Amino acid sequence: MTNNALVIREQCPRCKNLGKDRSKDNLAIYSDGHKYCYSCGYYIPPSWYKRLTNLTNSKNDDIMLPSIIGLPGDAQKEISVKAIQWLGQYGIMRSEIEQNRLKWSPSRNFLLFPFYGDIAADKVNSPDNKGSLIAWTARDFSINPKTKWYSIGPFYDLLNIIGLQKETKDVIIVVEDPVSCIKVGRHVPCLALFGSVMDYIRFNRLKHITEHLVIWLDKDKVKDSYRIAEQAKLHGFKAGNIISELDPKCYSNEQILEFITEVI
Repeated sequence: MTNNALVIREQCPRCKNLGKDRSKDNLAIYSDGHKYCYSCGYYIPPSWYKRLTNLTNSKNDDIMLPSIIGLPGDAQKEISVKAIQWLGQYGIMRSEIEQNRLKWSPSRNFLLFPFYGDIAADKVNSPDNKGSLIAWTARDFSINPKTKWYSIGPFYDLLNIIGLQKETKDVIIVVEDPVSCIKVGRHVPCLALFGSVMDYIRFNRLKHITEHLVIWLDKDKVKDSYRIAEQAKLHGFKAGNIISELDPKCYSNEQILEFITEVI
């Protein structure tokens, strides 16, 4: 993956169609030509990917996933102390870092969350799925970063579910970020949205896994949480919400279980 920088932000066309992004800055445009919306996951691949990839099989070229996805070239298993400390404040254990194959990019100061699977075969991404790299997101630990999170891949389609092996498979908790997903996934199956939008693609794929969704987003996304739950009901799911003062990742195991027990 070549180094590139955020060039400008503009209004996301997908968010615009949903009546969102009134500030007209959701869509980040990078120097390699790729564009990514951190709210809905709208994605346009880099120009050099387009030259290497046959896009003719996609009905929507503007959200086509390039066939080649790669982590930064210096990605390594040894993670920076500052990233370890950041994970530690949320109680993430070393075993969970290894299980979820987190990595560190020294050149970019990125804590990398890679996701593996096979979208073409409609497989669900999970730590146990050892397929090809299909997407990654990163927490930027640079001084004064322009954005905290940087992502590559088809997050509009990705089912990053942790804890599918749990006995409580009759429900999936839906959260925003991968750290919250790791913590909640200790107890029940949990899906990370990487934003606050879920479209019909993921709803349709989730029908093969569960009939019950509980939406638990950050406090500033309460309206989005209720909207997703209503959309889930329209798709035939039993759906509910967890509304809390803090992000899910900020709570202890006991507190997370209390929240979950109240709604399932």
